[in-house]
Amino acid sequence: MKIFPTTDIRQLDAYTIEHEPIASIDLMERAANAFVKELTNQWPDKDDIRFVIFAGPGNNGGDALAVARLLVEKGYHPEAYLFNTTGKLSVDCETNRDLLTLADGVEFHEVTNQFIPPKLSEDDVIIDGLFGSGLNKPLSGGFASLVRFINAVGATVVSIDIPSGLMGEDNSSHNMEAVVKADYTLSLQFPKLAFLFAENEAYVGAWKVLDIGFDGIVCGGGTYISYGDKIIKQHRLSEDELRRINKWFLAKPVACFFEGDEYIFTLPLSHYGNPERLQMFLELLSAPKKIYEPDHPEEVEAAKFSGMIVPELWDYTMEMAEDIKDFMHLIIHNYPNADQHESYMKTMVNEPPHEGDDSGDGFVEFLPNGCTKAEGIKGLAKILDFPLTDAYTFGDSENDREMLTEIPNSICMGNGNEEIKKVASYVTADLLDDGIYKALKHFGL
Repeated sequence: MKIFPTTDIRQLDAYTIEHEPIASIDLMERAANAFVKELTNQWPDKDDIRFVIFAGPGNNGGDALAVARLLVEKGYHPEAYLFNTTGKLSVDCETNRDLLTLADGVEFHEVTNQFIPPKLSEDDVIIDGLFGSGLNKPLSGGFASLVRFINAVGATVVSIDIPSGLMGEDNSSHNMEAVVKADYTLSLQFPKLAFLFAENEAYVGAWKVLDIGFDGIVCGGGTYISYGDKIIKQHRLSEDELRRINKWFLAKPVACFFEGDEYIFTLPLSHYGNPERLQMFLELLSAPKKIYEPDHPEEVEAAKFSGMIVPELWDYTMEMAEDIKDFMHLIIHNYPNADQHESYMKTMVNEPPHEGDDSGDGFVEFLPNGCTKAEGIKGLAKILDFPLTDAYTFGDSENDREMLTEIPNSICMGNGNEEIKKVASYVTADLLDDGIYKALKHFGL
């Protein structure tokens, strides 16, 4: 069983869209078909079951609306509520809304302002499609109230991919009153790490993974490559390599951390020069954290490491890069700014670090030699026997440079690094402005 951070799952989703090839709306249709198959197996009597579907404004809501339409096609009579309170739907959610309005046999409500709750009983089945694994903050306001309504009515609840309101990994500081309590969770392609924590059992219920056909996978900067159930490459730093790196970490407080398949590995935070800022930065990453002891770097299961480097430790970090260049190569994402950092540290006296602050730190990434996204894609192309001209790659930062340079159809996101845009064959819109969809449309996919 593979468990990926939610950020990686979004990359896998994009990878399948990019390389199968399959349009995102068709991948959504595939997921909805798998979901409906489970529903109709569980509740085969069309005339004796009432499905009430709650859909949010994003792609999880798009999945839910597709489920409603497919249930109609199979002779069921669902009720569907789309919560569009801001007037902004994802592209695929909007498409599935329009398709659903053309279907006969469904009671459809688009909620833009006031929501009049339906009367529900314990004999009904609620399909929870409000929010998926892309959620990055707790639910509040009307959506939190809706979740409390769902949890109170006593109906059977089936969640699409993940119970709405539950984060894919860490929920330790979460308002759990605003999380759907599902009886069943049908997760798309991969389980979420949160499913495995005992404290989340009351929210996840009985869970099952639905195969929707993610094929080739390249992640971790090319350190992990798989196709189907076959792992083609899974690089790990050796114990000797870890000890050589750890020697540099221990000599001076460089704010570096190892990135593994399942965990972010750090030394005890007291080791670092600015543990508060590092802690804040790590909280922005989706993967769970694990502390390893200085004398036991062999506890680390990782292939790469990254770090926020203060100006006074920049030269030291470059010395480290020179020392380990026989097995690791350096990628510089940002150079440090001494004046900016000095100003930031003065501010730190009066207020704690916060998301979006500009500390003037540099940011670096170290990857094993021979591991790049370009090499990973070439490996998959060889196995699947397709020319690289049939591959379409998306990137936005320095660690995508080789991929965007060496793969002919290379696409840089509009929110990407300006220097990286220069090496891509096409620059699309920002990621949050449906940049992937617009690029696929540009290339006729």
